[in-house]
Amino acid sequence: MEALREGSPLRILAVATYYRPYLSGLTVYLQRLAETLALWGHQVTVLTAQWPVEAPREEVCRGVKVVRAPVWFRAFKGVVAPGLPRQLWQLGEQAEVVWLVLPQAESALLAWLAKRRLKKPLLVSYLCDVTLGRKPWLWCVQKSLEASHRRAMGWADAVVALSHEYAATSPLLRQLATVTVIPPPVPTLTPDPARVIALQERLQLPPGTPVVGWVGRVSREKGLDVLARAMPLVWAARPEVRVVCVGPREEVAGERRYLRQVEERVRDFGSRWQFVGTLAEEELAAFYGCCAVLAFPSVNRTEAFGMVQLEAMGAGTPVVASDLPGVREPVQRTGMGLLVPPQDPQALATALLRVLAERPAFSSLPVAPLQAYAPAAVTQHLLCLFVRLSRRAPSTSTAGALE
Repeated sequence: MEALREGSPLRILAVATYYRPYLSGLTVYLQRLAETLALWGHQVTVLTAQWPVEAPREEVCRGVKVVRAPVWFRAFKGVVAPGLPRQLWQLGEQAEVVWLVLPQAESALLAWLAKRRLKKPLLVSYLCDVTLGRKPWLWCVQKSLEASHRRAMGWADAVVALSHEYAATSPLLRQLATVTVIPPPVPTLTPDPARVIALQERLQLPPGTPVVGWVGRVSREKGLDVLARAMPLVWAARPEVRVVCVGPREEVAGERRYLRQVEERVRDFGSRWQFVGTLAEEELAAFYGCCAVLAFPSVNRTEAFGMVQLEAMGAGTPVVASDLPGVREPVQRTGMGLLVPPQDPQALATALLRVLAERPAFSSLPVAPLQAYAPAAVTQHLLCLFVRLSRRAPSTSTAGALE
């Protein structure tokens, strides 16, 4: 496999609704893989929506060419960019492999163009099922999205999932004859002691303050409201504990109302609860170094893994996570934390208090589990798949045809 890095460079066209600077698990996943492929000499183009709108239409980011289609308007958690199919048609002519990263509302049309019209090998990375809510109109949107994903994966030559458990329990993935499991890429973040101290001072955290950390977009599936309901129970026993939340808030598409609900719930918590926005990678490592425990209280299948769990564990910080398919994998593989039922503030509070009280027992990280998620190792597995697809004759085969 090592020779693949030095062989003829592949021309790969990746298509996703969002890419950096928009921050989400999907964009971090794609960025890490695309940049590693580019570093190895492959020609990677990312076609995405122009969101935020001030992002340039075209640029090269760390060796990856990024092309953005103008957004006409936002639609709940997504954006409408009608230029995506036209630009796929133009850019796909030169690509050797087309790579769709889902969820993506236009996936069926984009897959049809890539496979049936351009006759290109098609790989789909399916990162998660989408759970939108119980309102009738949201249910209709969710079913339409599922239909688009089902058709896209039906046209794909190969479909990638993040874990065996999630693939086995996904209503869409379990219908496929073959799913290739390639874990997400997660670098090991080593906190710099000087940066940790500087960040503690900036956040006005007195030395020795136990911090419950939270990292992610403020969106419903992340369960930040569950943590907000759990913390008064924690403070009843440990009033000195602080909560610090890292990640985007106002810029998260479709979650303004949820953000306001969370802000209202934590308003009376005062300095015990902080939102600090997005941190650079070196600051994020320091943040994990500040935390006594990371809370990851996801509530549904829109959360399929949670790369921040492994980031925290790599920095020596244990995790309390929801006992959900895929989400529970980091804790199960490393033993660095506890699992709790989703949407259960009492159970979350109890687990947080236990980890805070017995932290050394949860802070010993086995090295082997993290090696499987190293970006170079993950990219190498994906590259093998790209190479195999690119060497096949053009066809209209379906997922599962690649053995």
